Amino acid sequence: LSVTRALNMVSPTSFLLFPFFAAVNAEETLPACWRHHGECLDRNEPPLDLVNRIKPKENLNVIRSVQNIYTVDQCLSECEKQPECNYFTLYRPDPMKHCLLVGFNLGNTCQRMGNVCILHRDCSVFDQTCGKACVTGRRLVQDKKDRWNTLVLAGTGHNSPVTSVEVLDETGKSCSFEEDVLEAEGSSAAFMSEASNTEKDHVIVCGGWDEANGYKTTCKTLNMDGEWKEGTMTLNTERAYHSMVSIGNTALIFGGYNDATGMLDSIEQYDGASATWTLSQLTLTSPRSHTCAVSVKMDKMMVFVLGGWDSKLQFISDIEKYEISSTSELVKDENFRVGLPADRDGVSAGRADMACMHYRLEGWKDGILVTGGYRSSGAWLNSVWFLQLSTENWIRITDISKKFDGGRHYHGITVAGLRPLIVGGWNNKPLSSTLSLAECEADEDLTRIGVWSSNRTLKLKSGREKFAIVSVPRRMVPSRLRCV
Repeated sequence: LSVTRALNMVSPTSFLLFPFFAAVNAEETLPACWRHHGECLDRNEPPLDLVNRIKPKENLNVIRSVQNIYTVDQCLSECEKQPECNYFTLYRPDPMKHCLLVGFNLGNTCQRMGNVCILHRDCSVFDQTCGKACVTGRRLVQDKKDRWNTLVLAGTGHNSPVTSVEVLDETGKSCSFEEDVLEAEGSSAAFMSEASNTEKDHVIVCGGWDEANGYKTTCKTLNMDGEWKEGTMTLNTERAYHSMVSIGNTALIFGGYNDATGMLDSIEQYDGASATWTLSQLTLTSPRSHTCAVSVKMDKMMVFVLGGWDSKLQFISDIEKYEISSTSELVKDENFRVGLPADRDGVSAGRADMACMHYRLEGWKDGILVTGGYRSSGAWLNSVWFLQLSTENWIRITDISKKFDGGRHYHGITVAGLRPLIVGGWNNKPLSSTLSLAECEADEDLTRIGVWSSNRTLKLKSGREKFAIVSVPRRMVPSRLRCV
């Protein structure tokens, strides 16, 4: 429906049929600081001009409107049904506020728009005139309807390798466990998805090291049939302690280490359609291992490779940025100059073994969340930083521990309950604990954002480090391992 057509379908009596108090009483799961009071006015047209008899044109930023929506969660669900939807606004029936979105603003108050959800393509023009009469949010990095689970794969435990896969549900609860899946530390994993055919979705776990076989080129795959298989695809170079990202049905591996070459600068690219790895013509600026890589889609698809160790075992502060062309070619951004931040004056900004992920601060601002790690000037790190990509500025997040030595490295990070969740790692021993970030809560230090907390019910079956971790839609988890 166009906005103007939707207006004609919204009658003043509709609010008697669907009283607004239903929305007030409904529980919202979207964090409070992710709900922004205001409306998106991109490509908004001038309102009706009765004097000159000019009708408003259709707002082409609006995808559609949906009536009888009472919660932000419901509005988000409507957004997830539309591939083009990136933002959504829920209007509340407030007779004291005026809403400016053309099609609804013909001299009427927001009362006329009550319980209507508007789905938007963009929201670069955000107007707060309507106050609490309209609430706008952004589509999540991972659609809520897919109920994303997390696979924790292999690694090292208490003086012995871990060969199991552990499944965490969408809340972060460990609910299933399967032994003898793969044996390797320092491997990496990615979820491969083909938008046109989800039956071909699969997980790949590649490389790593174990005592019996040394450094590996082999990969294992988990297909929709629920079985782990030794893949026919192999890496071109033996490697462990590398990083990997996926973009749709393409994966990229960066750097790593093997005992023949040492630190690696090579990049490999995986084509999910042909199940083949090829060496990229591009290389990292210098050989490095123990990096962290993350892909971020904004106006274009970008990949960032952060930190690591170099061949002299120095900790790297560089961040390398790549872009993915329309033909899936990797292109290096030679003009990107942002590096990792130093935790305080006089210490190195370099770090390795950290975890990173694409995250939206306030549910709105795209960036990279970096947690923990290791550096030469002070054991495992407890600091957390967020790189806001639109400004290229670092923002300090609350430390994961109040204690200087309470950090961790060789850990993973995922999302559970819409919150970043740090999983496992090392701090004098393999860790089974998890830490969840409540971004909207205030810490004692008001200069930093959020509060980290540990929940005893959200922990691994046993401590592990140097594992692979990957988020997958619940449909990708074998039925025998799905959480009830």
